[in-house]
Amino acid sequence: MKEITTRDLKESLVLLLLKKKDDGEGGWQEDWCEGPRLWAALWPFVDNQKGTPLYRIILRAPLILPHTIKFLWRLQHTTKRLVVIKDPILVQYNRFYAMIAEEEKNA
Repeated sequence: MKEITTRDLKESLVLLLLKKKDDGEGGWQEDWCEGPRLWAALWPFVDNQKGTPLYRIILRAPLILPHTIKFLWRLQHTTKRLVVIKDPILVQYNRFYAMIAEEEKNA
């Protein structure tokens, strides 16, 4: 993996946060709400076994991430919803998080 610097973090991602809303009947409903905007580096690649597009995402650490991680990636003509499928790991002397995500189906 190449040496990463903060200059490589050129893509804007919105962290999605899972919120529980009271349903008024003693339970709750879960809904995804937009959280903070984060700068990231994304490298697309293809899963050779499934043929699906995946993304290596690099974020600056330290950062408290939820257990289930989802991002919105707003491009010029479309918005992609990315779901992290491999837990984040710290890289480069614990300065950055690296993780693998795939596009959410039916988003």
